[in-house]
Amino acid sequence: MGKLAFKDFVEVVFINELSSLMTEGAKDVPVNNIKYRYHIFILIAVGIETLGAALDKYSWHYKDAGSRKRFNKALSCYQSLKKYTGVDLYEKLRCGMAHVYVPKYGLGINMRSEGGVHNKINNQKLLLHIEDLFNDFIEACQELIDNIDGKKKTLTLGSKAYKDVFLEIPD
Repeated sequence: MGKLAFKDFVEVVFINELSSLMTEGAKDVPVNNIKYRYHIFILIAVGIETLGAALDKYSWHYKDAGSRKRFNKALSCYQSLKKYTGVDLYEKLRCGMAHVYVPKYGLGINMRSEGGVHNKINNQKLLLHIEDLFNDFIEACQELIDNIDGKKKTLTLGSKAYKDVFLEIPD
């Protein structure tokens, strides 16, 4: 990978690589199945926090920036993620999946083909379909890129989002 600016990281890792996971193995599994859907939920949950971190003035790893604050700021600022405010996705999705690889009580995760209504209460649980969450996350990533490029002015970004080197992997 070498050196990546934050914008490039979002394009390569969040958009391109997650898109590959959404389609990988599709020919090897039953129709309408997403082979790595469970893992994609985890990656999106952590990725939402990264999108929120782009909105504050603190360094990427500043310990007092607040994981919950960054996650919830992403939900309240990115247009495609606003529909997820008010249901404590930080606790149910991000913390559950990031810490013990299982969503917390009150959250169900599946695919559209498995039924239920996305982002609504189904059988006493908030239900998320991976296809819808994925599409909303990718839209948020594109909104971020468009703001970095100056094509949109819907977000107030921290200066770190514009730096030339976000990630550096030695050769």
